[in-house]
Amino acid sequence: MSPTDADCQILIPFTDTFRSDYEPFVLPVLRDRERAPSDVSVFTARRALDAEDKSLFSDATVLFEEDLFTLDTYRQAKKAYQDLSCDIEDLCRDFDLSVDDRQATKRYFKKYCLDSVLFQSVLDQTDPDVLYAVQFTSNRGYLNAVRKRRDGEMLKTLVIQHGAFRHGIHHPFIGSDHALLWGEHFNSVLDSIDTAFQPPDTKVVGNPKLQARLAQYGRATEQSIGSPPTVLYTSTPVEHSLEAMRLFADVVNKYPNVKVIYRPHPSGEPAKYCSLRKDEFLREEQIERSQNVYSLINQSDVVVGTDTTALPEAVAFGVPVIQLLPERSGSKWAEGGICSVSTTEELDKMLSSLVTNPDERVAVLNRERPLAEQMFGDVSNASKIIAAYVDSFI
Repeated sequence: MSPTDADCQILIPFTDTFRSDYEPFVLPVLRDRERAPSDVSVFTARRALDAEDKSLFSDATVLFEEDLFTLDTYRQAKKAYQDLSCDIEDLCRDFDLSVDDRQATKRYFKKYCLDSVLFQSVLDQTDPDVLYAVQFTSNRGYLNAVRKRRDGEMLKTLVIQHGAFRHGIHHPFIGSDHALLWGEHFNSVLDSIDTAFQPPDTKVVGNPKLQARLAQYGRATEQSIGSPPTVLYTSTPVEHSLEAMRLFADVVNKYPNVKVIYRPHPSGEPAKYCSLRKDEFLREEQIERSQNVYSLINQSDVVVGTDTTALPEAVAFGVPVIQLLPERSGSKWAEGGICSVSTTEELDKMLSSLVTNPDERVAVLNRERPLAEQMFGDVSNASKIIAAYVDSFI
């Protein structure tokens, strides 16, 4: 369908940011609204979609980044960058950046200018009432185009939470008018962040991804009697992830009768896993890249990680978890009842108890459940709540 075939009321931007695990966050807009998705436009890049992804957007209007990039686009982006060049040089000098950091900063602003020009073209073509996004972190230039648009047009920007975020100064809702949160827990996290960065409005809607995955896989059950206990390590690309993986491997390798599965983060951490394989902390056959993390959770007796969203999700599935190095994450999940350890001795004691004692697994899980419920809200109807909320702005 071309942009001129139907009026666009909702625009969903994806370019290099689209991942298959984002699908449940856009399905409410594409499948669960009372009206057909013919009023939805999607901005993405051909390189970002495989055949399955394309079928997801088959009833919407799709605009591809490659089709919109012209010589005029390049010229406008180049001029925008030149207009910023003096400020960029001042920034690099004020922060005394190294040569490599200066080059990285300049590349960032070149992409920022190009994204801004491209997205301005998208907004001009679609003229949407609502901008519904998973995040703008990878394409900050879009926000510049949105700000320009707001000078003369009414445009509501809704950003739905796509992962757990922590106390501090950053959150994924920069540029939004309305932040769609999973649960009340994240309202309190937002309250702890500098008010200058607060979204103007929040709405607790539940977690549609968890809703979809629970419907798909069901809640976990105890593994068969006689089968070896299974421990899943799910990583996330934080600064201390390699330290945490070494801590885990150092302990779990003492348990010959435990099946160990490593699940890399979707963004991948190949260098860290190569380092651990080289040092013989783990074996290649223990790394599982093909199976969905929720399928792996359902096969596990215990899930271990740092501050990945998969930890509280595992609790929602009925599997106890252990968070490593909580003092390095800023998540404060330990205060909410999540089992947390920081040393090999602590991990050895806790993991040994969980893999050998089903009653201890139940006890730990019961202590962890209240926080998971506060984080994810009522997931039973999340998708329809989101669909109705988005439609309320049209």
